[in-house]
Amino acid sequence: MPKGPLVCGVRQLWPNINQLTSNTEWRRLVALRSANPRYSRRKIFGYFNSNNLLGSRKHTRRIGDDVRFREWSLGALDGSQISRNGDVSGRRRITVPAIVDELEELKSDPVDAILVLAGGQLPGGGVPVWVERRLDKALQLQKLSGHECCIVCLGNGTPHRPPLLTSEGFVIHESTSCAEYLISKGAPVRVLIKECSSYDTIGNGFFALTQHAIPQRWKKMAIVTSAFHMPRSQAIFEWVFGLQGAGTSLQDGNEPTNGSLVPPAGSRSQGFILQYHSVSDDGIDRSIIEARIAKERRALESLKIVSAGINTLSDFHVWFHSQHSCYNVRDQGLFGKQTLNDPALRSY
Repeated sequence: MPKGPLVCGVRQLWPNINQLTSNTEWRRLVALRSANPRYSRRKIFGYFNSNNLLGSRKHTRRIGDDVRFREWSLGALDGSQISRNGDVSGRRRITVPAIVDELEELKSDPVDAILVLAGGQLPGGGVPVWVERRLDKALQLQKLSGHECCIVCLGNGTPHRPPLLTSEGFVIHESTSCAEYLISKGAPVRVLIKECSSYDTIGNGFFALTQHAIPQRWKKMAIVTSAFHMPRSQAIFEWVFGLQGAGTSLQDGNEPTNGSLVPPAGSRSQGFILQYHSVSDDGIDRSIIEARIAKERRALESLKIVSAGINTLSDFHVWFHSQHSCYNVRDQGLFGKQTLNDPALRSY
């Protein structure tokens, strides 16, 4: 038997042993796990999912936020796609585990776009190693997709650091640095798009939806970021893309089935299918990662409170432009003054 539970989102899913013990593939995968635990865990999990061999709801149990963050943020999922269709509160069961064969998945059902989150810049205008990994992953997914889906680089900058400027005094957006890196790696310019309005992850989600996904009627998208950043990023994208009134189902002329003017909350009910691909945190100083994960946990708890009363795109728009300190007029004099003073700043 594999050692320890298999973690997916906010639940631990155990295999239905009765269906597996007599299967030769099960024995083979157990042998693989003995030789290489990280490899075989993904193989076993993918095998369970593709053959519908996971136990029913009675075989699941909830795990705490501390375990979930430790597993997610410290790279326990080995940089693979972690889940789909979760929500901020963790109440909804996450239904799709890590994808093992990305080539097969993307060829059979390609995504419409790949959204890669920026994450800081180097003094000379380049990107740090953790952002390079995100961009390499996005380019890999784009090539695997088998068609020229767009890569959208998300991010203007951050309120925690002054912007980089060109010699002429113009701002170098983080998304510009990301695009330049992708071009240097051979990405065709025609598939690259920038989003230059956001200063944080919530802004990444909102402007990705309103500036790109809705106008282009994208339905299936892959979101790429670092493992330390993924739990909160997933919560935000599920919240924003699940807002009532945001969905592609209304754009296509499909009437909601619940008798209301808009479909119920949830990204899938809005017509979106979101994949999440995290990349490794390896090589980043441990003190930086620990400080950033602590900040991410605090921010996610605050997000749960804020998001609880905001269920429509209209309500979100009001809150975003009146209460969010990065985007409202009331607090514009404070922008950039409340900076981080711990090692987490080095992860921006």
